[in-house]
Amino acid sequence: MTHHRVVLHGGPELSGTTRVCEVEDLSHSVKMIHGNGREHFTYSGATADVDGEELPRFDWVGRTKFAE
Repeated sequence: MTHHRVVLHGGPELSGTTRVCEVEDLSHSVKMIHGNGREHFTYSGATADVDGEELPRFDWVGRTKFAE
């Protein structure tokens, strides 16, 4: 199975290592636990340079909070 390295763009402050992650399919959104909720990112169709490597860019689209 192919994995794609991607970069997360926008949203809350995340560490640099957290900004680059792997996904199986560019058509699926990335959901990342952060604080008391999940941050949501979707593929924008653009790329971003990360240390000389062009990676698909997933843009932040919103946040959901955990149910209490």
